[in-house]
Order: sequence, then C-alpha cells, then structure tokens
Amino acid sequence: MHASPRLQSFYEKLIGELRLGMVLVDRQHDNPSRLIPQHLEILDLLRSKRVEECSECLFRHLDDSESRLRSIFEHPEPASEIAVAAL
Repeated sequence: MHASPRLQSFYEKLIGELRLGMVLVDRQHDNPSRLIPQHLEILDLLRSKRVEECSECLFRHLDDSESRLRSIFEHPEPASEIAVAAL
C-alpha cells in the first residue's frame, strides 16, 4: 500500500508472529468463536467513525488477548510447551 519494501518486510514478519501466537491461543482457548462479536463490534465502530469508542473497544480486546497469551506462557499445556519454547 505504501510501496515501501521495509514496511512490507516488517508487516510480513509481524503477521508471521501473530499467526504463531494465535495458533497457541486457539489450542487452549475454550471457545474462539466468542471473539466474533468483539471483532464485529470493532468493525461497526470503525464503519460508523466512532473513533473514541472503537479505540476503547480495541484496547479492551487487545488487553484480553495479551492476558490469554500471558496465561499460556505461564501455564502451557504439555503439547504447547515446544511451541512456547520456540517463541
């Protein structure tokens, strides 16, 4: 989008790390589909240009994701220990 090779490289590395993290979360998460309403709310707020509300919602969502990832790193399931060690 910005025609920047450095930005594109950064994005590709970031996406790879995020995908790895999401694999770990999805393995241990009791119901990943519960995230759909949160994602739809963020999308609706973006579409309606309610920037402050969207920002607050996104921060809550990211804080929740961070908490789940921290929990996985602190208490990994045996099958996930290898993947966690790889990070």
